[in-house]
Amino acid sequence: KPSVRILDVRSGPEYSTAHIPGSLRIGVESLRGTIGGVHSMLVPPELIAAQLSLLGVTPEQHVIVVAGGKFRDATYVGLALDRVGHERWSILEGGCEAWIAGNRPVEASLTDVSATTYASRPPASDFVVNYESVRAGAGNNQTVVLYTLPADYFAGDQSDEARAGHFP
Repeated sequence: KPSVRILDVRSGPEYSTAHIPGSLRIGVESLRGTIGGVHSMLVPPELIAAQLSLLGVTPEQHVIVVAGGKFRDATYVGLALDRVGHERWSILEGGCEAWIAGNRPVEASLTDVSATTYASRPPASDFVVNYESVRAGAGNNQTVVLYTLPADYFAGDQSDEARAGHFP
């Protein structure tokens, strides 16, 4: 349907082997950058909007994000969509594995797409807070910090980042 855009966050080889018909691949790493000396930051809204434009996404569409084994990649795309003020997005429960296990159609051919002009919407400019804001809010009843990665990342037993674990 024209009112729906499906974005697949799996690796290029996985996507090229079998994907949901009409879906387009988005590389989650293209949404991360080094900003102010901090690695793995969500890129500015203008860059996210430019990528969504190339993928033919419009603000009116319902974007469905399809993951493989890494559902955190799908949530990162959701975070990017939130940053540009995209109102309707979902993550496909069970990801592509569930889609395929349900004997639903897949294809290997690339999806044709026409670029759009995606303009981010407010509150994109104040979407991200810095460490000073977190430090100032820590310990009061007005701020809640949620650590959303798996428990082994929280404990510091596993990490993809420069330092393992969490801040106090």
